[in-house]
Amino acid sequence: MDKPVIHAKAATPPRDMPHIELIKLSTYGVTGNAHYSALQADSRILYSINEIFSRIMKRTSSTMFNKGACTGPLSFPFPYLWWRVTKDTARKFILNYIIKFADIKPPIQFTGRKKVLWEGPCAKFQEALHQKYEIIQTSLLHWFENHQRLLPWRESHSPYEVWISEIMLQQTQVKTVLPYYLRWMQRFPGIASVAQASEEELLKLWEGLGYYSRVRNIHKAARVIMDEHGGEFPGNPEAVRALPGIGPYTAGAVMSLAFNEPHAIVDGNVERVVARLFNLDKPVKSGEGRSFIWKTAREYIPHGKARDFNQAVMELGAMVCLPRKPLCVSCPLTVCCESHQLGLVDQRPVKGPGRVITPLGVSIGLLLKGDRVFIQKRSPHGLMPHLWEFPGGKIQKGESPERALVREFQEELEVSVHNLHKIGVIRHSYTSFRVTLHAFFCELRHPHEHPALKSAVKGLWVSREDLKNYPFPAANRKLIDRL
Repeated sequence: MDKPVIHAKAATPPRDMPHIELIKLSTYGVTGNAHYSALQADSRILYSINEIFSRIMKRTSSTMFNKGACTGPLSFPFPYLWWRVTKDTARKFILNYIIKFADIKPPIQFTGRKKVLWEGPCAKFQEALHQKYEIIQTSLLHWFENHQRLLPWRESHSPYEVWISEIMLQQTQVKTVLPYYLRWMQRFPGIASVAQASEEELLKLWEGLGYYSRVRNIHKAARVIMDEHGGEFPGNPEAVRALPGIGPYTAGAVMSLAFNEPHAIVDGNVERVVARLFNLDKPVKSGEGRSFIWKTAREYIPHGKARDFNQAVMELGAMVCLPRKPLCVSCPLTVCCESHQLGLVDQRPVKGPGRVITPLGVSIGLLLKGDRVFIQKRSPHGLMPHLWEFPGGKIQKGESPERALVREFQEELEVSVHNLHKIGVIRHSYTSFRVTLHAFFCELRHPHEHPALKSAVKGLWVSREDLKNYPFPAANRKLIDRL
């Protein structure tokens, strides 16, 4: 059968996609098992057929389709293709060969006005994808070898050190974690020492990192390892996942970084890098977005180099592929970064619905008796369990901070306070709320009264100097540092 006649001409791109040329392909006399043309970029830029068809659906109107021009079960349904090019390389792209339709199935087939999704990518797309993976692997490993930060948990890659560092790094930046990690390893050099420690000692060492359930789960997991694994961190993923506080991310991190096994690691840095490399136009936290990122993170790991490669992806996200103002000029992957080629880096990753941050006004009192101050221990249930705090509570609508403090002491401790003296205002943000903390010195109106605990589980009168020995929530600790 004769090959179809191909005509190509440029058209005006959409305003929000300035680096794209629209290529119109017109075919004549094409039916049945005809051959079809393919656009092949030069070796510096690989292009995703799946992405092209996705863009056709989202960026073109129904009037742009050549209705009825192509017929038959194997008909090529699109006279328009998005061809991603940058301005300086646009002229270097050519139509350079013909591919049989039997060897390249478009991911989307149109039948009338209905779209039907093909199952799985075509052979040529899969080949191009593997080539892209190879470029990513080679370029990124070379970059990592020359630019990686010297971090203490990368020195020996012991499972225990990797485990502790990964738990600390959840929702927390490296620069914040470093001093905590070093103090932890000095005090708890191994799993046995963690298992033998008291919870309060662990909480105190963790104070300020937040998300205190993490350290309690470390304590539980250390005891499980001692009891069920002879004190040795397990080396298989099922046993790792069974440990308290370890989910898919941490399990993958330990297996990959400690044992060099090909397990995916997906944190915020990886989400951002993958979303930009493949121009993911779905929110990274959506079901479809998560599925794509985890699938990609499993597929692109080079054989025998899982440890270095996974660290390299996270390092790139932390140092170059930044959330704001990414350093694309320093990135080793711009040649195969689809978002960069499209000029959409600042729009990737796509954000989902924003988290609602609730403002919260709170009054707390440092209840004095001579040179001592009253502190209480929070319940094991609810927010920040088992931490110590100064008594107080939420400021109700229309209530002054002073009046709120007097009310809270009466309701929670059944004591009356007076002689309130303002210490200051502390502001601190948590995951879902932002606290404005009004702090006061106060005294018992009736010295013979004793605080009656209702929500707290323990109360103590301690000297100001001894406050440093008890674990407090971050906002309370900020206040103590002011005293």
